[in-house]
Order: sequence, then structure tokens, then C-alpha cells
Amino acid sequence: MKGKEFERKLEIVFIIALIILGLSYMFLASGTQMLGEDEAIYFTLAKDFAQGRYSTLLPDGRQMTLPVFMSLFYSFFFTIFGSSLGLAKAITALFGLLTLFIIYITGKRFSIYYGIFSVILLLSIQMFTQFMMMTYEEVPIAFFSVLLLYLFLSLDSIKKAIVIGITLGIAFYTKSSALVLVGVMIIYALYLLIYEKNKKYFKLTFISLITFAIMLAPFVVRNLLLYNYPYVEGLNAIFGNPPEGWPDWLMNAFKTVSPVTLSLQSFTSTFSWLTFILGIFGVDKEEQHLLLILSLFSLIFLFVFIIIYLTSIIPLETRYLSIIFPQFTLLGGFFLWKAKDWNKICLVPISLILLFSIWSSISTATATYGMQRYPSDYIEALRWVKDNTADNAIIFTTYTGSLEYYGKRVGLWAINVKEFPQIMTTQNGSYISESLKHYNISYILIWRSTIAQNYIIPESNLWGVFTYNFANVVSNDTTHFSLTYSNQDNWIFKLK
Repeated sequence: MKGKEFERKLEIVFIIALIILGLSYMFLASGTQMLGEDEAIYFTLAKDFAQGRYSTLLPDGRQMTLPVFMSLFYSFFFTIFGSSLGLAKAITALFGLLTLFIIYITGKRFSIYYGIFSVILLLSIQMFTQFMMMTYEEVPIAFFSVLLLYLFLSLDSIKKAIVIGITLGIAFYTKSSALVLVGVMIIYALYLLIYEKNKKYFKLTFISLITFAIMLAPFVVRNLLLYNYPYVEGLNAIFGNPPEGWPDWLMNAFKTVSPVTLSLQSFTSTFSWLTFILGIFGVDKEEQHLLLILSLFSLIFLFVFIIIYLTSIIPLETRYLSIIFPQFTLLGGFFLWKAKDWNKICLVPISLILLFSIWSSISTATATYGMQRYPSDYIEALRWVKDNTADNAIIFTTYTGSLEYYGKRVGLWAINVKEFPQIMTTQNGSYISESLKHYNISYILIWRSTIAQNYIIPESNLWGVFTYNFANVVSNDTTHFSLTYSNQDNWIFKLK
């Protein structure tokens, strides 16, 4: 009884600490100045939705095929409290807190220690804690991923099957990589059908997939009607993009961007794969099911990820693995839980690991809170654009997302201009001017820190940059361009 009483008190203390930690993250996130380009795009969409505006095109003219659940979710709160980047970031932090809670109750099905260990290990993944402070989809998709895992483990009725299908649909509208979870469901259901003769689970899985297909259909039909192409991004990455897609120079640029590091930037994966050994020795049937589905989540996604990495023109980033961060940490937590039960001496290294995790989480959060991606003089230039250009002015510049957020203007870049990269190498200022005017561009904003000798910088994540040649031609051609603003690191030219 003493052991049960201790665990009950430990659970109360842990949940209180988790809530305090989550609220602290929400507070820090609401004041974080860090802004990524994708963040700006999703935040702008959310503001438009809140104001009743919806376009079939993004501000730069590309098809609006992005999963929009998070933008719609933000917009709901924007209509009540007003549009605020801080509010959007706080909502993302809330999704992070919910992710931690679902991981805890998943582990608690077996042991309170399993749940606690898994939660703290997830906090040790710096990329997860950093993205809790940012309005990317990485944390929300991790939440839906672990929520689906939790629901999978208790699938025993048609009602739950429909809930899983709906949850999978919302996960897809959050980030299209959720399509991989369909494969996880099918393989797991087939395993139970073939090896355990569980026909009921297979039928319920089929109902879940039908529900998901119903939710997916409006998105696919909408894209077919508008663009004559389904635009399911997760499949595009494998089977290629539409023929009328990106130009040759961009295809070449993709080959030069920074390679993906398949490390989780954490020690947790080391513990995770040791769990396969535990899956062979000393686990009961329910634990075997858990390990199987955790392994399926991890391995299938990693397999698809690597296939896309090796065959697709689209560059991948480590953050795309966030959908399986919860599964990795549940595998790692399982190892630590079993190690604790095997030998009390293991409590010493386990405690050190968990203390390191807590320190890593807090330091990452505070570092992100004090981080600002863009230098103040660049933001100053963007605010000059907002105050001194017409509302319908179109700006030619590298970072269009930050322009739309700070400068409140539409930005176009290389992917929108067919004359790119020729305009970066030509000596003819008239050609540059006429080319840009064809797209109704009236200003050029050059952030001099991103100028390079070539329009592609090897081992960078930029899809084209301004060249020294372009900057020299524009700055010296006073017939077609006039310098209207400059500071320490930025030029703004107006087309005459």
C-alpha cells in the first residue's frame, strides 16, 4: 500500500509540475520574437481567415494548397481576442503541453514511471521544446500523432473507430505527413488479423480509414476543380510535382541545400532502439503490442522519409521527424522503466539522464525566448516599406514571409519570376527593370547579408539569393532604379 500511496502523491506532484511548466512555456512563447518564414505565412493566413478573407492563391501567386487546420484554429481565437503572433505561439505551446499529457497517460497504462520517464525524454529533444515556442506545425502534428497512438491502443468499438478516422483527418489538415499514419494502421491491423486472428480490429481499422477518406475527399476535389491536380503534398514528394512546376534552376538549387541530418539531436534514440531487445525478452502481450505499434510508427515514417530524401527533388529538414518524436521517447521511456525495475542501481544514471533532460528543456525555452531571427536594421527596413509604400505595392525580395508580417506587403521572389536567374547575371539594367515590371513589381529590397557571388549558395537552405552583379547593376543604373531607402545592411530601390 505504501508503494501505491507514494505513486499517487508522485502523480499529483508531477501533473502540477507539468501544468506549471506548460503555462511557463505559454507565457514565454507569447513574448518570443523568433519568426520563421513559414510562421509568417501561416500567421498571415490565420489573420485573413479571422477577417473573413479566403483566397485560392497565396500572396505570391502560388496555389493555396497548404494544410490549413492550424491557421483556421488560430483564426477562431483571433476573432475573439484579436490577431496576435504571441497568441498563436501560446496556442502552439498549449499543443506541446497536451502532447506531454497524452504521452504521460499512454505510459501510465503500464506504469506511472513509464509515463514520467517518457515525458521528460520528450522534453530533452531540443527541437521539440524550441518549436513549442514557434507557430510551425511540428508540435501540433506530434500531438495528433501521439493522440492517434493512444486511441489505437484502445480501439474496440465503431464509435472509437470513427473518432480515429476524424483525428487522422485533422492530422492530415495539420500536416500532410500524417498520411504515413495510414500505413501504420493498415500494417498493424494486418498483423493482428494474420497472427492473432483478430478480425474485429481489422474491421474497425477499415471503418477508420473510410472516415478518413471522407474527410480527405473535399480537399482533393477542391484542388482538382481549382488546379486540375490533387496537390496532396505527402504524395507529391514521392511521385513528383506537376509538370508545370518549378524551373530547372530551382531543381539544381535543391541539390545544393543543406543535407538532412537524420539524428534527433538527442540521446533518446539510443535508448529507443535498445527497446527492440526488450521486445524479445521479458515483456507481456500488451507490452508487445505497444512496442510493435511504436516501432511501426517510427520505422515506417523513417523509411518513407529516407525514400523521399533519396528520390525527391524536395529538400527535407530534421524537423519533419517531429511526427514521431513522441514514439521515440515512448520507446526510450520503456527502456528506462524496465531498467529501473531490473536493478535499483540503474536509478542513478536514470536520474542523471532525467535531470539533464529538464535542464535541456528549460535552457532551450529561455534561449528561444531571447532569440530574434532577423536583425533590427532589416526589420527597420521592412517597417519603412509599410509606412512609405502603397498598400498594393509588390516587393522583389528574398524573404517574402517576413516582408508580409512586418511590412504588410506582398513579396515575390525567384520562384515567381521566370526571368530568374538571368536577371541575376545580366549587365542590362533595362532588362531587369522590364522583367520585374511584368510582374507589377515596384520595389526591390536587398538584404546585403544574403548577397553572394552566385544566385545559389551551396550548403544553404535558401532557394536563390541576390548576386553581387545584380546589386551593382541596380545601384549604378539610375535611369531605371532609384535608391529610396538604405541603412547599415539594407537597400530599397524603386523601379522608375
